[in-house]
Amino acid sequence: MRKVSLVCAAVCTAAMLSGCGRNTYDDYTIPPQEECVLSPVSNGFEEKHYSGIAPTKEETKEVFESKDG
Repeated sequence: MRKVSLVCAAVCTAAMLSGCGRNTYDDYTIPPQEECVLSPVSNGFEEKHYSGIAPTKEETKEVFESKDG
């Protein structure tokens, strides 16, 4: 039983140290992905009107202060 666990540990260690055989990503190809439409962040705030909506106040859980204040 002890030999089996030592062999398993040696195999797992060798697998971790081997890096799965890939040294570089030169031959890596990006998998196909769906088309994505991005819009600039500024457009999202220009289209929505937040006037009259009070900000939500969150409870302070911890306060940190640096040595220099």
